[in-house]
Amino acid sequence: MADPIETVDTPPAPTPEPAAPAAAAPPPLTMEVVQRMIEEAAKKAYDSGAAAARRAVTGKPPKAATPPTTETPPADAGADALTAIALRDNFDDATEGLTLTAAQKKFIRKNVMANVRDPEQVGSYVLEMVEAMGVGKAPPSAPAPATTTPPTASSTRPAAMPAPAAPSSGNEGDPAFRALTDEAAR
Repeated sequence: MADPIETVDTPPAPTPEPAAPAAAAPPPLTMEVVQRMIEEAAKKAYDSGAAAARRAVTGKPPKAATPPTTETPPADAGADALTAIALRDNFDDATEGLTLTAAQKKFIRKNVMANVRDPEQVGSYVLEMVEAMGVGKAPPSAPAPATTTPPTASSTRPAAMPAPAAPSSGNEGDPAFRALTDEAAR
């Protein structure tokens, strides 16, 4: 009996088509071509070095590859430092009466320094942060009146200790004390 798999005709393998003609290959490098490439690279390097030296002597800046931008110049660094000092001073004043942990103060201070530009707004910003976090409220100035009755003398006394167990008869007892003499055990 013939196996059905063996009787199946397989299509003939496709014949490979001839490859398309390759693009024209570049001419092989000769010693003259290589020497000319080296001389051109050396001249280009020399010219760029000479141009940089000329600019340094004459004070002429190099040509910009991109057009100049119309950005505003950065603010004076001295003014930024004074603003930062004023922000920190106002932060210290705003948090003086609050009960904040060191981590909470650090968190709020970072937010103030990053988000507040006007030192006069620090106080309101700190209060908003404290209210949003629900922390740091100042303790009340006067303690609230006590509404509970003071404890009585009997309620402040600690509970009585149970009486010690009666000594056992004989020389037996706790194994830890067996090695002790009678005088040392007293």
